[in-house]
Amino acid sequence: MSTKTKIMLAGANGALGQLILKALLESTSPAFDVSVLSRGSSSSLGSRVHIYQTDYSDPSQIAQHLKGQDVLISAIRSDSASAVVPDDALLSAAIMARVPRFFPSEFTLDFTRASTLEIASGSGLVPKIAVAERLVREGKEGRIERTTIVCGGFLDWGLQNGFGGFHIKERKATINDGGKHMLTGCTLRFVAAYVVRAIILRDVVKNKRVRVAEVRYSGLKILHFLEEATSAAFEVENKNTEENLIKARESGNMLQITYAVLMRLSYDGSGAAYFEDGLEWGGKAMARKTLKEIVDESVKVCGT
Repeated sequence: MSTKTKIMLAGANGALGQLILKALLESTSPAFDVSVLSRGSSSSLGSRVHIYQTDYSDPSQIAQHLKGQDVLISAIRSDSASAVVPDDALLSAAIMARVPRFFPSEFTLDFTRASTLEIASGSGLVPKIAVAERLVREGKEGRIERTTIVCGGFLDWGLQNGFGGFHIKERKATINDGGKHMLTGCTLRFVAAYVVRAIILRDVVKNKRVRVAEVRYSGLKILHFLEEATSAAFEVENKNTEENLIKARESGNMLQITYAVLMRLSYDGSGAAYFEDGLEWGGKAMARKTLKEIVDESVKVCGT
């Protein structure tokens, strides 16, 4: 009888973390032994999960809970206004506890381009980039094995929460940079399924930044399907992401700057949010929804 792979998940209460946990628990071939790191009580996670309360600012404390684990997955959303960077502490703890594999919480755009790094300077993305660079260094020194999943935006979550400029209930839309540049994105469930797939395909994803995508889209295509699904004409505001970023930097507000950076990198056509290769990853083993399906489902979730 084979021993189950021991998985520790940080951030199981978040939008993505909940679905990663669900996918891990539903996996039967193979099945996993799943534990969760939590800042507080998480009794709602169920009896099949081992729960460990911890302080994400204390690597030594985290390391005590990580001993014997095979994989550490972070699904924690970093607070750009906080000095605490959970992934940095988790990485330190994983190395202390000799955890073989680490999946950082970098489920976002591709920050590895020189032009991207320049645009992201001075934003809340800088700590995330620093952790990514440190993880590469630690990997090269043989301290830990990494798999970084780069998936672009969470398209369903963004549509349902007004992130990215589309407000379904209000029938309003912001079209950035003309709305014609192509992007790729994923639903939360697709990313969660991909995480499980990546755990299984260890040799394929070992020490790699893996770019994955479920669907391609543009601002204008989303607007088209939203108006079709709601049978309504949206009130449209056109914006230039470069100008918006300049204004955000002048404000000095870190949250505004970070959001403006994300919008600039997503919609300006630079490629930081378009992963053509990711559309092919996994082939038929990874079920992908169409843009229309994602938009229609989001409209239903919003109750309109």
